[in-house]
Parts: sequence; C-alpha cells; structure tokens
Amino acid sequence: FSSVCAARDLFRLQRQAANMKKIRKNISGAVAAVASRGISTSVNRVCNVENIDSETTRFEWLVGGVSKYVLGEKVSSSAVTAGGNKWVLDFYPKGYVMPEHASLYLNVANAESLPTDWSCHVTFTLSVLNPATKEPVERATFSKLFTREVHSWGKNNFIAIKNIITGAFCVSDTLLISAEVASVKEVSHDMEDWGIMPDGRHRFVWKVQNYRATFNRLKVGQKISSASFSTGELAWFLDLYPNGYKNPNFIALYLPSFRARGRTPTSSR
Repeated sequence: FSSVCAARDLFRLQRQAANMKKIRKNISGAVAAVASRGISTSVNRVCNVENIDSETTRFEWLVGGVSKYVLGEKVSSSAVTAGGNKWVLDFYPKGYVMPEHASLYLNVANAESLPTDWSCHVTFTLSVLNPATKEPVERATFSKLFTREVHSWGKNNFIAIKNIITGAFCVSDTLLISAEVASVKEVSHDMEDWGIMPDGRHRFVWKVQNYRATFNRLKVGQKISSASFSTGELAWFLDLYPNGYKNPNFIALYLPSFRARGRTPTSSR
C-alpha cells in the first residue's frame, strides 16, 4: 500500500513540474511576442500636471507605440490625484469592442480597496491633442457618478482609428492625451425612500444640497446624478442639469434606468 501511495505522489509531483514548465514557456512566449511587436513601454508618461483648484486637476499623457496594439488591448496611465481621489486613464488604441474606433476611459485607481458605500460625482473632459498647438483634435466632456462598483466611465468610439493613422497629430507613433478632472463633493447622491403613498405610488426623494455652489461649478450640458433606486426589477436614477442640457434658460431633469442606458449597474463599458 505504501509503495502505491509513493508512486501516486511521485506522479503528482512530476505532473506539477510539467505544468510549471508549460506555464513558464507560455509566459516567455507572451513576453517575446510583445517585444517582437515593438510596443514602447518607455513612452508612457504623465506630464504637465496642473492643480487648477482644490477639486480640479488637469494633466497630459504621452502614449507611444499606438499602432502596435490589437483590439481589446489597453495601455494605462500612472495615477493622478484630483479632488482627493486617485485616477488613471485607460486607452485602447485599436478599440475596446469597436474595431473602427479607439476607446478612452477615466477610472478610479484601486477601486477594490474603496469602502463599499464610496461615491464621487465627477465632471471630466478627455481630449486627444495636437502636440504642436495643444488644440484638441477630439474631445468629450462627461459628468458621471463613480462608485466602487461603477468605477470606469468613458467612450467606446472616442476617435476613429483611421484618423489616428492619417492624422498629423500622431507623431512617431505617439499620441498626446489630456484630461481635466473635477470632483463635485458638495452633492449628496442619496435617495430617501418615502414609501408607498395612499394612491399606491412609490415615492423617492433626492435632496440636492448646496445647489448654488453646484450651479456655479457646472456648465450647460453637465449634470449631477442621484444614487440608484429600485422599483420592481428595474434600477433607476435621476440626472439633473442645473444649467440646462442644451438650453441655459431651463433646468433639465431626466429619469433614466440602467436598462435604458444599455448597461448594468456594475459596468460602464
């Protein structure tokens, strides 16, 4: 019996050794493949970090070797602090899911280490710049609620890949990306559940505190969002544009659902 057990143990150890050899071979092959594609790891640098105020930070990011990537492959910036939180950019030069467009996102750094109830409303602008003039070639402005679960926002079709290939703004296979990140800490996102009304309707109330400060910080087309609340199987939230969605003479208010936006509460991509 002991000899049988010893043989089994020997076989198990031999199999583990073979598996480790295979893993090391795969890792070596992956490293060699990346090296053969010539992706430059040296040109990945955050620069020109500027603290505009206590809640707003602007920075630039040089990304090299953009033509060497494939669909679904990303490059990430180093972390930058804005409004007391750390943020990173994720760039997919050949697209996240859409092969015709490069994708760009702003992410909370180390989201898994944040408290479960953490949230922060952020207005941010992402741009691809012409390095000669520092003028935006492509730009998008967002106003989003970040949480531990939904910690990444951006745009799948940020810029057409053909424009990167043919554009004079891509110098030596390197792009200049910029971001301006502003936290709106004055806003409470919590929804108060007031229960079922006598007429059978379920009432939720969002108390927007420090409204004047929020109004002064946001521009036309920039919004704040409430926390989500559920009725039945759907999760809802409120979007408030203090200075209007398009018309600055009117406050705009919308009631979207996660399903209507085509995403789940745990993913913004």
